[in-house]
Amino acid sequence: MIEEFLRYDGPINLATLRYTTEPVRVDGVEIPAHALVLVALLAANRDEARVPDPDRLDITRSANGHLAFAEAGDALCWRDSTLVHALESLRVRLT
Repeated sequence: MIEEFLRYDGPINLATLRYTTEPVRVDGVEIPAHALVLVALLAANRDEARVPDPDRLDITRSANGHLAFAEAGDALCWRDSTLVHALESLRVRLT
């Protein structure tokens, strides 16, 4: 449940500014090398290719690989996964 809230409305809306190291094509748009790029994490967490019906908050949805902490999958920082575990523990204690 906590994971879904983090996906739906995470604490970080924008990632840090990045520069491309080489030309890259994203969704049909060519981004040249050395271009400044800003990643909108809220948009990434609403990607229909990753999450079915992404604009709906579904607390029964299984873990979804959200980018709430500007990381993905196994790269999730230990402190972030510890925070999620603590929030889950708190939820269990409050119900």
